[in-house]
Amino acid sequence: MIWRAFALMAVLQFYPTVDAASSANISGLFTTFGNGRGLIECENELNAQIAQTELRIGLNSFNDAREFEDYKRLLHAPGLPDMTAHIQNLPAGAVWLDLGAGKAYAQRNFLDGFYQTANAIRYVALSFAEPDDHHYAADLKKYAGQFRFIETGFLEEAMVNPSHPIAQLNDTVDFLTQVWGPDAYMRDVSQSFEFIANVLKLGGQARLLLGFQTTFYANGREMSLVEAAEALANTTGGRLRLVAAKRRSGAHSVAIFEKVHNRPVTAPTQFKLTEFWDGGPPTRVFELVQNPGVSLAQ
Repeated sequence: MIWRAFALMAVLQFYPTVDAASSANISGLFTTFGNGRGLIECENELNAQIAQTELRIGLNSFNDAREFEDYKRLLHAPGLPDMTAHIQNLPAGAVWLDLGAGKAYAQRNFLDGFYQTANAIRYVALSFAEPDDHHYAADLKKYAGQFRFIETGFLEEAMVNPSHPIAQLNDTVDFLTQVWGPDAYMRDVSQSFEFIANVLKLGGQARLLLGFQTTFYANGREMSLVEAAEALANTTGGRLRLVAAKRRSGAHSVAIFEKVHNRPVTAPTQFKLTEFWDGGPPTRVFELVQNPGVSLAQ
């Protein structure tokens, strides 16, 4: 128990504005334990405090200033291939699209030389609004032709506007990332996956953070991570295939999808939103209402 508390207190050093009170509470557990409280009682309280702190850290990370180090941490889980190596091995001219990029710090880190790529790749950042930091204009000028920022507003509205710049992205993307992007707030969970299937090239991959504040049910039973991820892939009619899905920690999960078909090959899975509490990100519950898996005529 004690080593877990020390580990969590170390984590809290990176979130001083959010979790100073939590750190003090955990420190207090050692005092109360020394005053005669039982080991099990202290461990139960510590576990509850850890769960609350992990939630607060997750909520605090739902912002627009995520850097590549955050992506390395949030989009990785034991057993998954290394994301940095994947990006570095993309061929010359390949496109990395970050969906819900915020201030696009993750891609700008690469361009600033924090990480080296063997070949020149292109970077496209999609976000609700343009960054307002004072380096942004200079970065646009410095990396003209290699880095592009597209302001989308709400993605579901941009998707139905044929003149919106995102329409030019179809079948152009080799690698896509999403950390608390549109998928984390949409009321129709299939829309972001439709967009991903539209923009990826055949063989292109998407690496997504899934499941934070979101639960999926089928026939009254909570779906497992793999079940939910496979059903989400089939909201595209089988254009996307689940490559791997791993639970990272707590409510965080990471899934990798690959585009395997240009056209739907099965009747698409459908989810219905049954509960929604607004927040950053919102809390959502979805129910699987149709999962036919019926092959379509070729």
